[in-house]
Amino acid sequence: MTKGKTNKRTLPDKPSELLRLAVHDAKLCARSKKYVLNMEAWHDLDHNGCNVCMAGAVIAKTLQKGTDCNGEQLGEHVWNRLHVINCLRTGSTTFTAYNMYTLLRTHPAQQLISTHFDQRKGRAPWRIYLQAADLLEADGL
Repeated sequence: MTKGKTNKRTLPDKPSELLRLAVHDAKLCARSKKYVLNMEAWHDLDHNGCNVCMAGAVIAKTLQKGTDCNGEQLGEHVWNRLHVINCLRTGSTTFTAYNMYTLLRTHPAQQLISTHFDQRKGRAPWRIYLQAADLLEADGL
């Protein structure tokens, strides 16, 4: 890729891969002085820095988008995958995006995450997400 060209990165199709990617990118953001982990903000700039949730961390790190991008501008393919990450973050059973509702609404991975979800942090522990990704992968998801 040459300087000045648009970055055309894409996201994986499988929820297990999306979840692992989101954990990786969130950990990178947590170690950065530029980003603040805030599970209530997708990718929003304020006086503390760029606030990111797990989906926002993917926008920042994997997709390498600036703080003016909240994901909506990235097209339906990417937007749907960001929503899957957000649903996985909470253990939500409202998988309307990405046609995954019937596959994941009662999946043990969702139940694992929702059981360990910490309302104060807005997320489960990172190790729980990685265990959930293993469960999803074992089922081909």
